[in-house]
Amino acid sequence: MYPRYLPLYQNGILSKRVEESYHILESCHLCPRDCSVNRLKEKKGIAKKGLLIRHLILPNSLAKSENVLKFIAKEISKNTYIALMTQYFPANRAPQIPELNRRISREEYNKVLDFAHFLGLNNILQQEI
Repeated sequence: MYPRYLPLYQNGILSKRVEESYHILESCHLCPRDCSVNRLKEKKGIAKKGLLIRHLILPNSLAKSENVLKFIAKEISKNTYIALMTQYFPANRAPQIPELNRRISREEYNKVLDFAHFLGLNNILQQEI
């Protein structure tokens, strides 16, 4: 069994779907108050409600991560909680795709993290790499 996204990635269908999603998102505007963007943490630091965006960073995809972060900063809120995830690893058919045939590097992760801070995103949940 292999991840269902790999054939889509190889034929460019995944990129097309992401692009279509961006067009849909362009017409949508989220209200941070309704999503509780600024109210994720409760008394003991345990999240009970709110918005947390998890972004999996892929190797060789700095521009895509930057686009995601720009969208969050501009369209949602700079106070949105964002988990920058490092868990990607090449499995199943991924080694056949040169761009995906490795884990992300510390340098790639730091560039995404630096860009998030540059945009003024305040609530970044970091992971070890």
